[in-house]
Amino acid sequence: MVSLQPGDKYKNLVKDTFIAHLIDLPRKMEEILSKRFMIQDKEKCAEYVENILSIHSDENDLAIQVREILCGALDEQALLTVQFQMKNLIEKNRYASLGKTYYEYMRDIFNEIIVHNIRKGKMIQSGEYNFPKYDLEKCYENLSFLDILDRQNIRSRDLEAGMIWVINTSVLFIPDYNFNLIERGE
Repeated sequence: MVSLQPGDKYKNLVKDTFIAHLIDLPRKMEEILSKRFMIQDKEKCAEYVENILSIHSDENDLAIQVREILCGALDEQALLTVQFQMKNLIEKNRYASLGKTYYEYMRDIFNEIIVHNIRKGKMIQSGEYNFPKYDLEKCYENLSFLDILDRQNIRSRDLEAGMIWVINTSVLFIPDYNFNLIERGE
């Protein structure tokens, strides 16, 4: 829940989250390679970023893996600098240490966001957040977004406790399209 506040203030709260930094990672890597290290060929730069994002293990030193990807694209001094910058970005975002590529990790994160939003919808409607994951599809099918909106509107009119539950309905197009894309786990 968040307290009611102007939309731009809420957006500022959201833009500095871990998720926002994860989503921005490919753009940030591309910017480092193109602007700091002057890799001008956009296709080649994008290819380097894709290869770096595909690193799925820190078993070998991340810096060495980045160096191997960029070897031949930069002079020795630039290579030395960029390999540690990219290593730092990968370590901050933790996906390689989990044995996952960036895209595998992001799929897991989005899956968690989808499940969390289904749970929030259920909580708004019935007060129940914790339920077995095997009931997730049934809970999703029973969500009434009109009912949720009505409850949110009632709650937001309370001047003292004017709180609302923030639901990201845009991610719910995935279970709407094909619920089997949602990993339900245990």
